[in-house]
Amino acid sequence: MNHYAFECSPGKSTTSLSYCLDQNNNTIISLFADDSIYHTPSNSVVYAETVVKNPGTLLVSCAPNGSVNWKKTWHPVNYLNNFIYGSHVIPDASNNLYMAGRFQGKIDMDPGVNTSYINCGYKYSGEAFLTKLDNTGNFLWAKRIIYNDDTTYNGYVIASVNKIEQLSNGNLQLSCQIGGVADIDPGVGQVWINGSNYHYIPVLIVLDSNGNYVSHKVWSNQSYASLQDTKMDNSNNLICNFYNQDTLDLELGTSNVNVISNGVYGNSVIAKYNSINVLQWYKNIDTNL
Repeated sequence: MNHYAFECSPGKSTTSLSYCLDQNNNTIISLFADDSIYHTPSNSVVYAETVVKNPGTLLVSCAPNGSVNWKKTWHPVNYLNNFIYGSHVIPDASNNLYMAGRFQGKIDMDPGVNTSYINCGYKYSGEAFLTKLDNTGNFLWAKRIIYNDDTTYNGYVIASVNKIEQLSNGNLQLSCQIGGVADIDPGVGQVWINGSNYHYIPVLIVLDSNGNYVSHKVWSNQSYASLQDTKMDNSNNLICNFYNQDTLDLELGTSNVNVISNGVYGNSVIAKYNSINVLQWYKNIDTNL
């Protein structure tokens, strides 16, 4: 087994946000990029910081022997105040890559010589993006997937994508949390979610392989909850993993199945739904013991 690591300068640290194996057993890793990053044991520089910046994202492909195949970086145009986090990356069957995450401000999503900008509607929002790259990290497309184009406080959005799963039909299933009022249709249509400015709600968004809206599910809660992870089994049953800090209604229909967190640190909740969204069972895991 080969071992390698990514390190920053003394007194600094970097964080791996996500990793996956592509179809050629290369390891694809997304990292915070807010200081120079070194690859060991080669001691090569994979990202050189020249001025102090807010966090950006570094995406690195490492071969099975640990050597670096390629690297791509993203930073906001206003790198002193804004940010971009590539929170999850997966390959598809053709070895292209999907990366989703959160950003603030104006971002050039093409890591090559060309430009393709996305821009938050409201300057203090943290919106969500999805981008597709080829198997060497070259840009194919990018879309804002949780956003609001209102330039006032009414357009305030805080969104995170915690997990991407590609289904057997090629659609992408995104586990998210949303605060504020957001449109989750990346296209010309509009599908609005109201998480309010103080509540963060779990949302599951399904897009096709080109990033077009297909469907969504939303759960209600009284304070803070997020959808951390999902898995669709071979019978199209959906397994969901939630983080819940107050009262979370697991029922997707007209009745209520409320799960209450027992402490300030929140609980983990695992729930199973059948193919027509009927709750089958749930487990409330108390993390405050």
